[in-house]
Amino acid sequence: MFARFKHASLRAKIVASIAVVLVALMLAIFYFVISHVESILKAEAINRLQAQVRNAGQGVQDSITRVFVRLASLHVVLANTIQEAPFKKQLLKDYLYRSRAINALSTGLEHDPNGAFSLEQVRMGDVNSLSGSGEIVELNAPHFYENPLYLQSKRENKMVLGKPYVRTMQDKSEIYGIDVAYPIKDAHGAFRGAVILFVNIDRFGLVLKSYGVGETKFNLIAQDGTLLYVEKIPACATPLGKSSTRLFLRRESPLLQVASPMC
Repeated sequence: MFARFKHASLRAKIVASIAVVLVALMLAIFYFVISHVESILKAEAINRLQAQVRNAGQGVQDSITRVFVRLASLHVVLANTIQEAPFKKQLLKDYLYRSRAINALSTGLEHDPNGAFSLEQVRMGDVNSLSGSGEIVELNAPHFYENPLYLQSKRENKMVLGKPYVRTMQDKSEIYGIDVAYPIKDAHGAFRGAVILFVNIDRFGLVLKSYGVGETKFNLIAQDGTLLYVEKIPACATPLGKSSTRLFLRRESPLLQVASPMC
């Protein structure tokens, strides 16, 4: 080949040289363009993923915030005496019906002759509904004042988190959730009673999935230091035999250590 090129005419040599240079130049340009496009696509993918996680975190944070903002707005009513008991129960029923992440609550005041009572949402409809779709049943809560969360909330006069567990509801459905004790205080900040919420953990899994997040475990840290821990649990490791998303919130104390179950 080189001998043939050596004996070729000058014109042929020039044409061949130009062709080689053009091919080399095209390959260099092609490599540069591909590398640049790949870099842009990678940066875009990272930005989209970060935005997705931010949006998902904000969605969960908004959902959690709504639960406690609504509860705080009922604080004055919750602290009232038994004269407003029917009105109080109706407000709490409305709160439970509209708070999709809360499936049950119990409340009681110290030295209340009527005692404590529980409200539970049963026969849930569309779990993706933004408003309530179930029925509220009222139950007695004779052991409410002996509940360890109530006693701890009374002793520390602050919100207390329990440990996640599977709860069997009145309609025989089973829900994975966590109890949160919220203290009821008088105008001077003294403890008057408490409301214990049963938070549906899997409900937050639906919030995450609506943003396309939740298939793997990850952490989100809010600006106020709240740590949100989400862990995808395989079906073989859950009491219900279904895959589940566990969620934990911690502010002051360390995060609950939960080992990832292996199938």
